[in-house]
Amino acid sequence: MRMPIFVLAIVAASVPASAFGADQAVMWQDHKPQARLIQPRLNDPVKDIVDITVNGTLAEWCGWTLPKVAQADQPGLYIVVGDEHNNPVVAGLVESGLKLDRGDLGPEGFQILTHEAGDRRFVVITANSPVGLKHGCQELLFFRLGITANGAVVDWPLNVKMKPAFAYRGTYMLPCWSAYDSLENWKRVLKFHSELTLNRNWFWLAGFPVLEQYGGEYKKSDLANGWNVNALVELCRAEGMKFYIGGGWFTWHHDQIANKSIDRGIQWYLDMLDSLPGTEGIYVEPAGEGREVDEKTWRERTDALKRLAQTIWKKRPEFEFAIAIGKFNSPGYRQAVHEIDAKRIYWWWCWGDPLMQNAQAEHPLILRWHTTIQMSDYHRSTSPPEPRETSLTGFATSYDPGQGYGNPWNGWAALGHDKPRNVDPRTMPFFSHQYWFRERCWDLKMTDEAFAARMARRLFDADMPPDSIGHYLSLAKMCPKPTEADEKELGRVAGFVDQNAGRGTPRNKDTLHRMREAVDGIHAARAKASKAK
Repeated sequence: MRMPIFVLAIVAASVPASAFGADQAVMWQDHKPQARLIQPRLNDPVKDIVDITVNGTLAEWCGWTLPKVAQADQPGLYIVVGDEHNNPVVAGLVESGLKLDRGDLGPEGFQILTHEAGDRRFVVITANSPVGLKHGCQELLFFRLGITANGAVVDWPLNVKMKPAFAYRGTYMLPCWSAYDSLENWKRVLKFHSELTLNRNWFWLAGFPVLEQYGGEYKKSDLANGWNVNALVELCRAEGMKFYIGGGWFTWHHDQIANKSIDRGIQWYLDMLDSLPGTEGIYVEPAGEGREVDEKTWRERTDALKRLAQTIWKKRPEFEFAIAIGKFNSPGYRQAVHEIDAKRIYWWWCWGDPLMQNAQAEHPLILRWHTTIQMSDYHRSTSPPEPRETSLTGFATSYDPGQGYGNPWNGWAALGHDKPRNVDPRTMPFFSHQYWFRERCWDLKMTDEAFAARMARRLFDADMPPDSIGHYLSLAKMCPKPTEADEKELGRVAGFVDQNAGRGTPRNKDTLHRMREAVDGIHAARAKASKAK
């Protein structure tokens, strides 16, 4: 079946030719926009995905946005989004000879191609879907712009084609470890997941009394409110991501919900779907973490899972499931789960190594777990995707406040859920750890040097010192074990932060603020350790 085509093009508005360098085009200068945005006519829920990505990012990072217009009828640089059917400007470009190559991009890849037509310049971003357009916009904004407090320029020329190496890029979210965080903080986390190009969010809701009849221990949480949770579901859909209801499967909080009743345990998920209609999947976590389960138990619960799935599929045949599974589950249990369905149930092989245990011989849809810390020898790995893993369907990374954020000042697993934490996902070293995962999901051969170059573009203004990213990544390495940090190197990084504090765009200032937070955190952790001796 032929996929619908969507195109994003950036063309410059009303800029004299002298404003363009041989290797750049001006997007913003002298406190004025030098480019305009023309959006496509997309449908809900992603109708605003381009504006959210482009102007939402620029507003946060720089404090300005690009004006939106309907036509590219003046000389200069415009941002044109759409295809021949939903945008007459794109139709005109294609009719006049613009050739775009989407054949091998898949559903989420993109192409960025610069183009000139008379007195107009274009940076064209093309993709096979709105989500592909989002990814192309992110690539342009994050890694192909030079931004300072005085303006922004686009690299020129460009001819970039990229697509993700893995179709499934999910995240395991455990709000129960930070149950009283604000709704706004959960929105910030989900926006970060969109930035990471994740396409599934497994949001653990068991334990939160979204439905009063089932109870729940986190009664005063923002997540105990159905309106609030629906807002998170709709945010995901607007960003082109799927929202899964997460919970145990007659384990953990779901065991309390079920209250020893198989029917009640099944009905909770069905009622949750009715209350959160935008949900597109369910994540379940049966018993099996670190130990086997007796056959009578797993057969009963597997039959229940089959009942739940078949009930949902009668009305929604495209609905997805993800299930925690691994080496502690018996072969008979794994075969029974496989027989439920091999096309809509993803196995999250989180207990053991899916390649070493040959999981793909048992089921075609296998995900590896990417963690923030190494919790044990069987809770998979902190390593980003590796070339040897190309046969996997994908990965599930972690947003688990119980694992912490890679540093002691934001708390390790011992810190409970009795008060708000509201940790910003840009905290160090969590941000770079997750970005390394992001980048390797797209380019399995990415080197440390290439990653550093891209992170420099993402984090710092173009007029910052060339060694800025070196300081940032050096500091990130110190965060997990502050007592082992080299004193001289820490001093050099602290001097860099002090020297540049308050400099540049809001984005640049935020990066320096995160570095200051980390420097102070390391000093505090070292002082605490010294007193304990």
